[in-house]
Amino acid sequence: MKTLISIFVITLPFVSHAIAAEISPSTLTFKAVQGGGNPARPTTTLSKNIKRSLNRTTGDDAAWQTVSPASGRLNSSSRVIVKVDASSLAAGTYSDTVHITSSEGRRVSPVIFAVDPVTRPTTKAVTLAWDPNPETDIAGYKVYVGTKSGRYGPPISLGNVTTYTFANLEPGSTYYFVVTAYDKSGNESSPSSEVSTTLE
Repeated sequence: MKTLISIFVITLPFVSHAIAAEISPSTLTFKAVQGGGNPARPTTTLSKNIKRSLNRTTGDDAAWQTVSPASGRLNSSSRVIVKVDASSLAAGTYSDTVHITSSEGRRVSPVIFAVDPVTRPTTKAVTLAWDPNPETDIAGYKVYVGTKSGRYGPPISLGNVTTYTFANLEPGSTYYFVVTAYDKSGNESSPSSEVSTTLE
């Protein structure tokens, strides 16, 4: 399974007249498909609205989330990076928080991580191909399909073609196929060798 990692970069612009630190948006949201690519990355900003720099610590609780650096000076251009990793997560919605603590107080931002299940097609298609019959009076072919060896449904009559696509087949099932040829008088040949396929 591929490792899914996304990164929030939290920037700290300088504003001279306020005396607090704020995180915007108030909730960090990630979304991924299980076994798929990286989650989308929204824009997130941490605004420190005081003139002087502060010592700060940053933390999180969940194993699927990391925040770095864990501590340092909170300056007007400081960054805090939030990463999420879905490599060990089942499909579902996970929640945690990012908290930044300084002498001015503690700011907490919820983190929501939605891991969607893989969407699989409800039906599949198989294309069957065969060698042409060398007889000169061939009018066409008939194809047969079934879910048990040697037992098939009604034939599908075709013209003088050598491929046919079976649509709307069920994933997880095994299908068996044979082909016959018929001449211009309607006489039908013996069936070809049976072939089969199991759809994932």
